Amino acid sequence: MKKKDLIRIVYEKIMLAIGVMIANLVMNETMTVCIVSTVLVVGITLIFDIIQLRNKTQ
Repeated sequence: MKKKDLIRIVYEKIMLAIGVMIANLVMNETMTVCIVSTVLVVGITLIFDIIQLRNKTQ
């Protein structure tokens, strides 16, 4: 894995987290639900991105 790839993934996940937080707050969810759903979405997509990046470099 290159440093450039990791920086790109981190940047994408930060943008995704901000988007999910805004969407949940617009739907008037409580802050706890908002944080939990954001962590789940970002965590799952992060796992898939890391697996995909590992397969690409092998």
